[in-house]
Amino acid sequence: GGKLTYIKENCGEDDTLGTFALSVFPAERDYDLANPARNDGWKRRSLDFDFHNYGAMLAGKCVIVRDLPDIPISHVETGRRLPGGGESWSARIPFDGYYERYRRALAALAGEPAIRSDFDVYPKDGALTYVKEGCAETDARGRFFLSVFPADPNDLPQDARDAGFEHEPLNFDFERDGAIFDGKCAIIRDLPDYRISHVETGQWTESAGVLWSGEILFEAYYERYRAALATLSGEPAIRSDFDVYLKDGALTYVKEGCAEDDARGRFFLSVFPADPNDLPQDARDAGFEHEPLNFDFSERGAGAVFDGKCAIIRDLPDYPISRIETGQFIPGEGELWSAGAAVGD
Repeated sequence: GGKLTYIKENCGEDDTLGTFALSVFPAERDYDLANPARNDGWKRRSLDFDFHNYGAMLAGKCVIVRDLPDIPISHVETGRRLPGGGESWSARIPFDGYYERYRRALAALAGEPAIRSDFDVYPKDGALTYVKEGCAETDARGRFFLSVFPADPNDLPQDARDAGFEHEPLNFDFERDGAIFDGKCAIIRDLPDYRISHVETGQWTESAGVLWSGEILFEAYYERYRAALATLSGEPAIRSDFDVYLKDGALTYVKEGCAEDDARGRFFLSVFPADPNDLPQDARDAGFEHEPLNFDFSERGAGAVFDGKCAIIRDLPDYPISRIETGQFIPGEGELWSAGAAVGD
């Protein structure tokens, strides 16, 4: 419980116009907020109000007193929205309960982070915890992005299915979702409750671009690879630095005894159609399709290193194919390997 007191000196009538926003966030993640806030995606209680209901003008001051709910509070967000749209001011007030979750989460972290970068990132208990030691205010600048890829694309919200991943409203600002305390910057971001293949996250500013980024692979990410490798049989269509198998409308690249260096550079893939008219218009002069089929091993969803293997699965275009050519090269240094194979009859 408790109260918030708002005071403005030299207050005029214009300072009382519009709506004052007040959102109260409980300290406990699953605190049982009364309806309708219980089903609010932000798990907050909205106490928005107008000045004329809760305020007074006294001796040249505007004063508002708002009682807070009698629950453990993490933080509140408040401000004023102007008539006709727009914002006059906004602020966030952390309570002691705000830091409790962070301190508990950081105390429970163990082992190596899944991403070690400007921020170390740990996946734990359905959330990502971002931590930076020796943190300065400048470390919290810009925007953080978070893209979540499901194990089953059908689990995505309808408006995210074309992209194949969910990123809005998962992207965030530090000032809304983070805390600076005990010499650390820390952020906790809850993940969607569907099974996750992998996530990509990082930080960027409009002026400097991406400051850092990284990928975290969840166990579901490897399921497709393990299932595909378990069904491979016979000789590969291409035997080279990577063995390449043609199966079920996809190419599966496999390298046993794989080291990190084996995934370097770029992979190219050129697809020759049985009927040149099946090619996209911009590829018909060349007679084959290669962009956007070329890829990096680390590119979103392209490859994985696990069980001592490097593996890549690349879906082929759905028109009848006569031949493919593929390989690996280092830009500026040359080709590491290349080979071709006939497809179909």
